[in-house]
Amino acid sequence: MRRAVLACLLVVLAAPPLRGEESAHADRRWQRVAGLCRAWTAAKYLHPGLWQSAQDWDAAFAAAAAVIDGAAPTARYREVAAAMLGTLGDPATEVAAPEPAAGGSAGEEPAPAPDRPLLRELGDGVLLVDLPSVQRARDAVAALAEAELEEKLPAAKGLVFDLRFGAPNFWAAWAVERAAPQLVPRAVQGPARRWIVHWGYAPQRGSSSGGYRSGLVTSAAADYPPRGAGGTWRIVLLTDARSELPEVALALQAAGLAKVVSEGAAAPRGDAERIAVDLGEGLRAWVRTSELVFPGGPLPAADVVLTPEEAKDPEAAVRAAQRLLAGPWPAPAASVPAAAAPAPRRPEADYPEMLAPPPGMRLLAACRAWGVIHHFYPYLELIGDWDAAFLAALPAFAAAEGEDAYARAVLELMAHVADGHTRVSGHPAIPRLEGAAWPPVDVRLIEGRVAVVAVDPSLSGLRPGDVVLAVDGEPLAARMERLLPLTSASTEATRRVRAARRALGGPADSTATLEVEGADGARRRVEVKRGAPWRPAPPAGKPWRRLAPRIGYVDLQWLEVEQVDAMLEELRDTSALVFDMRGYPNGTAWVLAPRLNRRSAKVAALFRRRELSADGFGLADAGYYFAQPIAEAAEEDWVYQGETVMLIDERAISQAEHTGLFLEAASGTVFVGEPTAGANGDVTTFPLPGGIWVSFTGHDVRHADGRQLQRLGLQPDVPAAPTLAGVRAGRDEVLERALAYLEEKLAGR
Repeated sequence: MRRAVLACLLVVLAAPPLRGEESAHADRRWQRVAGLCRAWTAAKYLHPGLWQSAQDWDAAFAAAAAVIDGAAPTARYREVAAAMLGTLGDPATEVAAPEPAAGGSAGEEPAPAPDRPLLRELGDGVLLVDLPSVQRARDAVAALAEAELEEKLPAAKGLVFDLRFGAPNFWAAWAVERAAPQLVPRAVQGPARRWIVHWGYAPQRGSSSGGYRSGLVTSAAADYPPRGAGGTWRIVLLTDARSELPEVALALQAAGLAKVVSEGAAAPRGDAERIAVDLGEGLRAWVRTSELVFPGGPLPAADVVLTPEEAKDPEAAVRAAQRLLAGPWPAPAASVPAAAAPAPRRPEADYPEMLAPPPGMRLLAACRAWGVIHHFYPYLELIGDWDAAFLAALPAFAAAEGEDAYARAVLELMAHVADGHTRVSGHPAIPRLEGAAWPPVDVRLIEGRVAVVAVDPSLSGLRPGDVVLAVDGEPLAARMERLLPLTSASTEATRRVRAARRALGGPADSTATLEVEGADGARRRVEVKRGAPWRPAPPAGKPWRRLAPRIGYVDLQWLEVEQVDAMLEELRDTSALVFDMRGYPNGTAWVLAPRLNRRSAKVAALFRRRELSADGFGLADAGYYFAQPIAEAAEEDWVYQGETVMLIDERAISQAEHTGLFLEAASGTVFVGEPTAGANGDVTTFPLPGGIWVSFTGHDVRHADGRQLQRLGLQPDVPAAPTLAGVRAGRDEVLERALAYLEEKLAGR
């Protein structure tokens, strides 16, 4: 019986993990990769040491992510995260269990010997300020203020300041700062603090109309004047591995008026402003977010470092301080060189040679994409659970071993950024997945069907109104369903139109076999050569005309800036203007709106770009805000007083929608048609391994009254949509509806 039981136990122990265990381990692995990514991203954007460092921070994440094991204990996960952060060589950037907040319980711990006096005379004119003797750290501020320092210091030769609390102590540092006028024998200048701020995401290639930028911001240095006439004393600071030197102490050290005795650690500093990043499993990463800048460069190490054995005697540090004060004290240099200006920030690498990146670099691609969108996408709250999308995508990135699989993983992840400006390009597999060339036709969804709305006049087999049923022998609906997971757009209608257009694509110079249905219901096959993206030719003559004696028409897709004045002069006597914005404009809104501003409006749109800094870390609404003004018309220019309408549909995107905002604010323009694409806000770009470049919207842009535009588009005040019968008959039913509206409006006027 015993042998049988033992045999069963051995079989159980030798058996592979149950499927449920494997799933739990896999889930834990991806949660850990996501935790690494959060810490890596925070350091990448905020750690000042990475501004211009030659440190290969990408490689640090790739190496860590590649070895993360969901079955390993938390201690092993902590080791991997610590090793990644350790490549920065910064003790202040570390992995630890959560610590109490500054001013919390750590500041309330009792001192080791509360019965010691705060102020003690050591002989030879030396005073000891024993801050750890204060029972409650919070009381240190009041205790130091009430001490007799101001009376005794003028006659003193030296001052020993004990900061050995055994833990970071906000109150002790604050007490020293508050007592600074009493402590400094003469005026000293403190260090300046420098940190990184990002105002939107600066494009990593080319430029952007958004004005996004990043910079190292430097605060003004503090001055510490003495109270009264000052004196000639010197100061020695006693520290341990967890002490925080306040800035006044660093200023005294930089001025040659203070030295440091440290127990078992090199010179501790007070420059470690940090943010906490949750790694999961009770772990927390602390990431440095600023650095101190001294006129003469970095401060020296501690003057005396006691060994752990020496530090067992609490008076050893005091005796070392007395020896320093009794010895020679060289005067500091009369002047020191100014700190060097920082070099330009290094752009992110796109690793074009890695068309099929190794596993760690594939996970880096997913992490980099998550970080850019999480911290800089201004409409993050509108795209659903981005964190969950990233977590769900990690297994696909890990398994994406070939070029096509990797490109597909990137496309699918970025499709979660439901934004008409989201584009993925640069990788040779992307044209294989999305199409490299297309027939010279334009299609739209009309009455729920994919219909040809424009066609190259040289093609005789296709006509406007033809419904596309199949491409190259495959039903169009099936091709669209394959492409939808790879397609991003701000609205579902626009996403389906994009998928329909891509579904017509194929290899360059290939022939597309289209199965279409005509007005008579008959089906036919048409062979069409694929080529570069096609756009209908501009209309002959000027892009404006009269539709009726009292109504003018302007095609904003073709109107140029230099034509605005001439157009208005020619249509000056009309009572209404129809602006056709079913396409993309040429920058005319900025000069057109002042000439239409019968409302005397001041603001066209409201803007916000995400701002990322240590101060706003974790705050979704931190940003740089401004109201975009409508320029004043020139003194010699007249303002059009008639009614205005704008024709819209999903082909109006970005600047087209922004043109609508300008005209809406200036003249109360009425929108006729269907909702626009709902993507506005100055595009910016970032790279991923494999030479991939991703674009996205960088500004949150709203109506002048604060209403949302993104993912809604300009909404029609007068709904109107084309029909298949109308397209086949050559009618413009949206324009017809606008004319009917204006005739009724003008008749009532």
